[in-house]
Amino acid sequence: MAGFQVVTIMTTTGFATADFDKWTAAAKFMLLLLMIIGACAGSTGGAIKVVRLLLVLKTVTASCCMRFIPSSDPCEAGRIDGQR
Repeated sequence: MAGFQVVTIMTTTGFATADFDKWTAAAKFMLLLLMIIGACAGSTGGAIKVVRLLLVLKTVTASCCMRFIPSSDPCEAGRIDGQR
């Protein structure tokens, strides 16, 4: 039942089978964080798309690498184990 609640909240589908006022503040905060990145690239979810979040993280990483390590290759920042 908890998995269903998390998925419906993350994707902003609007189903509510539980009373969220009875949940703890920590649980509500965790769900709020999940709602921020709760949509995939082709979905119509009302959150930031996961692909866009990854793009922002890679851009920030590359910018930091170029700023603090000027001789580094900006393309290396976006690689994981030598692969893109």
